Amino acid sequence: MIEPKDYFEKVGQEGVALKPVGTGPYSVESVDPGRHFVLKRNPNYFAAVKPKASIETVDIRTVPDANTQMAELFNGDIDLVWGVPSDQADKMAGLGKFQVANAPTMRVGYLSLDAAGRTGDGPMKNLKVRQAINMAINRQGIVDAMLKGTTKVINSACSPDQFGCEQKVTTYPYDPEKAKKLLAEAGYPNGFSVDFYAYRDRPLAEAMIGMLADIGIKGQLHYMQYAALREKRIKDGTPISFMTWGSNSVADVSAITSAFFKMGGEDDARDPEVAGLLEKGDTSVEPAERKAAYSKALSLIAEKAYWTPLWLYSTNYVMGEDVKFKPTPDEIIRFYDISWK
Repeated sequence: MIEPKDYFEKVGQEGVALKPVGTGPYSVESVDPGRHFVLKRNPNYFAAVKPKASIETVDIRTVPDANTQMAELFNGDIDLVWGVPSDQADKMAGLGKFQVANAPTMRVGYLSLDAAGRTGDGPMKNLKVRQAINMAINRQGIVDAMLKGTTKVINSACSPDQFGCEQKVTTYPYDPEKAKKLLAEAGYPNGFSVDFYAYRDRPLAEAMIGMLADIGIKGQLHYMQYAALREKRIKDGTPISFMTWGSNSVADVSAITSAFFKMGGEDDARDPEVAGLLEKGDTSVEPAERKAAYSKALSLIAEKAYWTPLWLYSTNYVMGEDVKFKPTPDEIIRFYDISWK
């Protein structure tokens, strides 16, 4: 972000956030952080890269409850809702009065396992335990029953749409019986108890805890706000955490795998070989060299089961019949691309 020097020095970062200065299709009329934003079409915008806005006023409100969102949409109080749960989207589609779109994203869901033993000398340090956890999760079953749409299972620690995301890696099919054998071989024939952390999609977290229980791993759910969980992961680590990452909409492996496997605060593997390969990929300007380094790193991550890659999220949009809008895979709502039919 480039800000006017005098204005920034006068109001600071918080002041800029409340009254930003820009040159885009819209100007900001008001900001109530986390609750309400009003944008007005900028009549002075010169349409250099982005097109001029079609809609005059964009009134953005945060409505936490999904039922309230749908009620307001039904009453005509709002025109577009995104991030709609699959069951709600299905209901709205069945009414025949709304447009419902499901679009793929770059957001990846995964379980991060404490292979480095940051939380102590626990079971997660054992490769066979990590492999068992990978085999205990019926990822396709969860996608089919609970996520639906264009959501799809992934096997690598990245989004398939990202540059360098190697797909030919070790995979772990759903096999609870083999998972039990692996636990026994690891020295846990009767399983063990573990703290399981999550910050979103509680029903999915609970479903995975149930699947782990089927092989003898008794997970205790700790459901936290994202900021608090991220701070805990950086400071203390967690034995198992169910996380997601959208890569800030950057279609490159450096925006996800390198963020979690280069010895940073959220690196639960702490594997110097993986970190070195990622550094090589991140600093090279040769595409072939980058791909080769990322391929080796991702293959090692899968082979050593540092993560349990889960799925590539999709998201649901529900909108009025008169709204013209096409979602994009990066999850960014570009209001200047929205118009009335």
